[in-house]
Amino acid sequence: MNKKILFLILGLIVLSIGMVSADDSNCQTDTGTNAYCNATNVCSSLGRCSWDSDCGDYLCDTTTNYCFDSCTDDSNCQTDTGTNAYCNATNVCSSLGRCSWDSDCGDYLCDTTTNYCYDSCTDDSNCQTSTGVNAYCNATNVCSSLGRCSWDSDCGDYLCNTTTNFCYDSCTDDSNCQTDTGTNAYCNATNVCSSLGRCSYDSDCGEYLCDTSIGYCYDSCTDDSNCDTSAGGNAYCNATNVCSSLGRCSYDADCGDYLCDTTTNFCYDSCTDDSNCQTDTGTNAYCNATNVCSSLGRCSYDSDCGDYLCDTTTNFCFDSCVYESTETDELDIDVVVESECDTPRDCVDLYDPRYRYVCDEGECLQRGLLGKRPPRSTSSGSGMGAAENEGFFSKLWEKLFWGRSDSNLETYAVESG
Repeated sequence: MNKKILFLILGLIVLSIGMVSADDSNCQTDTGTNAYCNATNVCSSLGRCSWDSDCGDYLCDTTTNYCFDSCTDDSNCQTDTGTNAYCNATNVCSSLGRCSWDSDCGDYLCDTTTNYCYDSCTDDSNCQTSTGVNAYCNATNVCSSLGRCSWDSDCGDYLCNTTTNFCYDSCTDDSNCQTDTGTNAYCNATNVCSSLGRCSYDSDCGEYLCDTSIGYCYDSCTDDSNCDTSAGGNAYCNATNVCSSLGRCSYDADCGDYLCDTTTNFCYDSCTDDSNCQTDTGTNAYCNATNVCSSLGRCSYDSDCGDYLCDTTTNFCFDSCVYESTETDELDIDVVVESECDTPRDCVDLYDPRYRYVCDEGECLQRGLLGKRPPRSTSSGSGMGAAENEGFFSKLWEKLFWGRSDSNLETYAVESG
């Protein structure tokens, strides 16, 4: 076998041995997460499964621990009552439209003869007309509960017209609107029932206070007196005469990743070090390189890190992993194979020293036994080359030329033993 080919094969074998198993050591491989290090060096639980419940409408292929991602029939799909999945015409497991009970079908009823939801209607008989749903077959042959009512609570800011079982959709005065304390609706200038701005208590007004003299919320401010400055609201009148709680704080818990500056009652909005950030275990915030308090990537436990593990030496989540293929990858690389020789002497050390060698581009080539010569015809005639002088000249030939010139010898590549 040619030495270059042999060393190339050996090099690929050694390379593939180092790539036998995936390095999931930075990933959460427990049953609940099922993460693994994928081919792009990212920890991912996508497609990995332990049970059918990990796979949506599909079943879990327990031989590979991956979810089926296509189907030829219902055998790859979750057909149980809770999921009702089936293999549709595009070879995709889907629970869309499948039903066991009317409650699986929204405004429609379940056709129990086919176990599919009705998807159109000619009258209310295909729709869920029960009190909770109040669906009916509308003018476009669609089951809809929009506008249908049994009680005022079905109608938002409007009242229910109990003679038609439809909600009022316009008003001439407050009599068509829900004016009770909880809703505070009224008929506005565009003949629409609206609770926007109506109030009985400050709690109806968000960051503003309720102007109890007119029953409407303040919608602008000149100072904090129109704003909800209580600990729960923390609102103040900002530079644009709007009540706002943005940035106002009473406790650190009001400030996200930042701490509350109790001297001003505003949250810190930048940082120079962790002293302005919430560094407790629940938040794990720190001052990052852009002087922003952030909890991104900080961890105390593996559960803080999604598909990754927590590096407890730094308290940051691992953000990458080293992928190693489970099979020999086809790699577009040049395999460097070490040559077996630099000089003929290297060949003598590697192979039979009785032979002469040349080193041809790192490969040993054998050129015959030392002290031997190829057969040649016996001299005839007279003179220096005559047969009677053969012994003399053959010795002279061996001494002067045989060990020095291989030009008349056949060359052989050395086969390793």
